[in-house]
Amino acid sequence: MAIVFHQCESHPGRKLTAHLEDVGSRLTGPALQSVGLFHDAGKATEYFQDHLYGHNVGDPALSHHSLLGAELFLRFALPAVAEGLLSIEDLGTGYVFIRRHHGALDNVIDGLSVTVDRATLTRQLTSLDIPGLVEWLRCRSLTFGVDVLPNHAELRVRLMRALRSIVDAQPAMARFQKALLSFGSLIEADRDSAGGFAEDAFHTVCAPLSFDHVQGLRSRLDTSQVAATLAHERERLFDAGASMGAECFDMPAGLWTLTAPTGSGKTLAALAWAFRRRAARSARGHKRCRLIYALPFTSIIDQTVSVLESMYDDDSSLDESVLSVHHHQAEPGVMAMRGEDSVARIWTEGWRADMVCTTFAQIASALFHGTAADSRRFKNLAGGILILDEVQAIPVHLWRPFAEALTSLCKNSATDVLLMTATQPELFPRGTAIEIAPPDHNARVFDRYDLEVNLASQVELEVVANDAERVLATDDEQSCLVVLNTVREALEVYERLASRQTRAVPRLLHLSTNLRPKDRRHILNSIRSRPRDRVLLVSTQVVEAGVDLTFDIVFRALAPLDSIIQASGRCNRHGSGKRGLVHVFEPSGGSAERIYGSVHIDVARSFLGKQPRRFTEPELRGLLAEYYRTLRERTSSRNSELILEAVKMMEFANLRGESVKESDRDKRVLLIEDDVGRVPHYIETDESDAEIWDRFRDALDAKDRRAIRRLRSHVSQRIVEVPARFALSTKADTSTGLVHVPRDAAERVYSSVTGWRR
Repeated sequence: MAIVFHQCESHPGRKLTAHLEDVGSRLTGPALQSVGLFHDAGKATEYFQDHLYGHNVGDPALSHHSLLGAELFLRFALPAVAEGLLSIEDLGTGYVFIRRHHGALDNVIDGLSVTVDRATLTRQLTSLDIPGLVEWLRCRSLTFGVDVLPNHAELRVRLMRALRSIVDAQPAMARFQKALLSFGSLIEADRDSAGGFAEDAFHTVCAPLSFDHVQGLRSRLDTSQVAATLAHERERLFDAGASMGAECFDMPAGLWTLTAPTGSGKTLAALAWAFRRRAARSARGHKRCRLIYALPFTSIIDQTVSVLESMYDDDSSLDESVLSVHHHQAEPGVMAMRGEDSVARIWTEGWRADMVCTTFAQIASALFHGTAADSRRFKNLAGGILILDEVQAIPVHLWRPFAEALTSLCKNSATDVLLMTATQPELFPRGTAIEIAPPDHNARVFDRYDLEVNLASQVELEVVANDAERVLATDDEQSCLVVLNTVREALEVYERLASRQTRAVPRLLHLSTNLRPKDRRHILNSIRSRPRDRVLLVSTQVVEAGVDLTFDIVFRALAPLDSIIQASGRCNRHGSGKRGLVHVFEPSGGSAERIYGSVHIDVARSFLGKQPRRFTEPELRGLLAEYYRTLRERTSSRNSELILEAVKMMEFANLRGESVKESDRDKRVLLIEDDVGRVPHYIETDESDAEIWDRFRDALDAKDRRAIRRLRSHVSQRIVEVPARFALSTKADTSTGLVHVPRDAAERVYSSVTGWRR
């Protein structure tokens, strides 16, 4: 016998009708409100109600509610589509939203193609109080077609025609992003309602970051090592950012760029623009928006986060509602918790903080992937201010999909997007974006080094070590940076130098992702704290972006031109030393092609030339525009076209790389390759590491989410993602997903100087 609909519960002690009405009321638009009313309607069966209180229901499939709720929505929506009240796209996406609201969106056509177990569905419908459901809907002025039998095959054909009817990329992207926004809104409303949070529970932020905080940080900076002319240019850039943010008062949300040489103070200028822009938007009556600051890699987030944190005089009051850091290494343990309110309680994963610092990989996921978590992030990105720092790191084959997505985000979701870098790629047609930097940057000020190229022959790593050592031996006051393409190369050069114990290299250091973030931060701070020391740092690309270090001499292994310019930005960075010198060489072994691809390296070679040649800093920057044009021409457009086709057809699973067909594999949007070959290890080297681990485990065991949130960033500082072939055979800890390396075992496998012992 069916349980009376009004007596059913969505969660223990919570009436189902109250939950459905609450979720519906949090959503906007008749189509999405209808989805909210039906998303958990499948819980009104005797099977789910028994399951809710731990009773045995026999066949577990009978207690599943998502598919039943989707089928009920279909029966409700079909007459509305016939009457023109809902579109066929509303029907198709609404069906998939309900089916997948505990997971990730399917390709929409595939979602409607699901094979329904008619026997199970019939038993569920029999145990559901249909008259009670009909009466409840009638009281809300909605009708339900009891006798409507959906024809999935016919609906798929109609939906496919509707999706294909839009040809141009921008309307298709607008429709795609509307679906992401709607799904994210449904997920957030459902989680918040289930967790008992009022609609404004996450809107009030205590002492948010502001332009005054940026000004305060500037007043505390030590500029004693910066040349007066360069300090003046930094002031000009900062003032330009602040003025542009405040003066463009009446401009709608749009695309912006900040293009300035390394060392010119782009981070503070961008923050000045963002906070002023937000204040201007608020003054025009817009609701307060959040700031999303994105960087290419987790390895370079540390310095930017430390800058953001230092804006607060007392960072003990800086909790995750004000500033949160979100990337894959910041999610161990808690993200595996699947309860209804597990995500709703956390500011970070939902991007609900006043300011969020994240990675390009997370931005790509939010823009394209359509999981429940990613769609929530898209919902909280839309309408905000997005800063993409070091935007040149976006792969060339994704330039057009990103450009289409960001353009749509600006036009349709009132999102300001700032692209920031010293090496600005041409993602958008000229004149589309507004440049923040003043047009008359002093080229003489940013002429700090010469770049010497010699690609006539490949160089053994032994020779690289010898050259670096010889540079330091010739001048007691020089410092040197060597940037290699792989961790293996960097470790080999470091070990060769370390084994010699030569007086020419008084301070020899290594920096790469082979080290824990905690140790990388310690190394960077030790260099900054003793700027006049003679030091030789052997590093990977981890030093190229977001790292404020300066050296007299830089050696850079052959790489794409933008990477070479980024590495060169660590040479005489503050313009206060003698003229710097950057050496570009090609190491033997072909690491450049393996890491960056043959197209990038071939184009770089063609611009730098194989014969020995010397460039000034302005000459090198002058090559960039043509370099990027050539790179775009040499890169196949096939991936971009396939991705945009997937966007048009709403193929969310294909965009995540979950394609079943081989022909769909190239539709995925991933900025970093899957980490199936890497194993995260939590490594203890001192008492604080052991204490953090114990506290984290205790918090997980107690399901103390507040403690978990406080500890998460401390945990991520102590993690190294080890290539599988070098990983321990020890199984990962079940509650954290991490291989735990205690102090008594750490010395055998890890060094705070060079990292994981390979």
